[in-house]
Amino acid sequence: MGIWPKARDGDLAAVDRVLKISERREQLFAVPKENDHALRTAFDKSANASVYVLPTDVALLETGRKIADRVDEAVASGEGQEITKALYLLPHLNNILREMLATPASRKAAGLTDKESVGGHLARLRAVKTKLA
Repeated sequence: MGIWPKARDGDLAAVDRVLKISERREQLFAVPKENDHALRTAFDKSANASVYVLPTDVALLETGRKIADRVDEAVASGEGQEITKALYLLPHLNNILREMLATPASRKAAGLTDKESVGGHLARLRAVKTKLA
């Protein structure tokens, strides 16, 4: 209240201080959004649907989950700078999805068609196993 009259009279330092106090109040009283875990859910669906993810890929999967959780957390908090920082993690998440052959481009680069990525590759492996048996 003591700074307000100076700010109203045009004192730039007082105006700056009032703005900083207002921003801080906004942060303190902001109601965080509910974390819907949308990215984590999508990542888990991709990992579970991929026939190329093996039990030995645990570290890769956990890294992807941590990144997805961090982005979901930042988006739910609503803090602009935190959201921006978290979005810089998305290329790393895309790299993990690429390693799992969970992107159209990575499947194409591996010479796989969508039909093969859904079940054709697994069927070929089973056929080889049957021939060996």
